[in-house]
Amino acid sequence: MIWLLPWSKFLGEWETPAAGPKSATTSNVSFFHSLSLIRHRSVLGIFLGFFAYDYAWFVFITWLPRYLKKERGFTDSEMGIYSAVPFLIMSVIIVLSGILSDRLIDRGYDETRTRKIFVLIGLAIGCLIVPAGMVADKMTAVWLLTIS
Repeated sequence: MIWLLPWSKFLGEWETPAAGPKSATTSNVSFFHSLSLIRHRSVLGIFLGFFAYDYAWFVFITWLPRYLKKERGFTDSEMGIYSAVPFLIMSVIIVLSGILSDRLIDRGYDETRTRKIFVLIGLAIGCLIVPAGMVADKMTAVWLLTIS
């Protein structure tokens, strides 16, 4: 809850006060009209990218702790530490890749191509989750899971 204080201060700098009371408006956009957005390649790419990201997140949240404990024989404390490592690494990598891609775009590289390359590299590295289940050494498996 502590993060709410700096977040609300930062957010307040970007918000502009409304000129008057907002009126409730309804939209005549149908579900099928919204579904037609999938025809656009960029929207489909965003959907697929978030699906892959959410799947990885789900795997780390639900599957990884049980896998480390049941299949790899980690104790509760080891499982807690080694299942947290991928989250920490993922947080750092997300921030660093965002900074790097922004710098490349600022230097004149095409934004769409740069973002796609970063997503593709991330998904390709994520495939290292497959050999993590095949290695015999449990620490090698943890490192492959962390890298993935």
